[in-house]
Amino acid sequence: MKHLPLAAFLIATLLLTSLPVAAQSDEDLLEQARLASEAWLSFMDHDAFADAWDTSGNQMREGVGQEEWVEQMTGIRQQLGRSTWRAPDQKRLQRDPENVPPGLYAFVQYRTDYENAPVEELVVLFLEPDDQWRVVGYWLR
Repeated sequence: MKHLPLAAFLIATLLLTSLPVAAQSDEDLLEQARLASEAWLSFMDHDAFADAWDTSGNQMREGVGQEEWVEQMTGIRQQLGRSTWRAPDQKRLQRDPENVPPGLYAFVQYRTDYENAPVEELVVLFLEPDDQWRVVGYWLR
């Protein structure tokens, strides 16, 4: 039962992102990317790093193995502590950026407070061929 709110959130995100991309405005696409990033961050906030990796886009999974990802995120989160507050700060779309596979990307930046430090989180998402946003990058500053 403790996973019910997360499951409901993920189902709502799926329903909101089911319209064809061509029929959506940039604002709608950004909102869908934000929702997808927050669903992904929920895995991270619950220390479900393997699940976060599993639901990431191919670009991320090809760049780092699951075991390495889990080890890195465990170490980082142990230093930071639990997240206590998060709010989106900036978000933007970019089509076909340089040095990455062509397509539509969303960059969602959050201001986040952890128990031991405030940080900026940058979540980069890629609109996959199945019209689902998937995380392909995650950075802390």
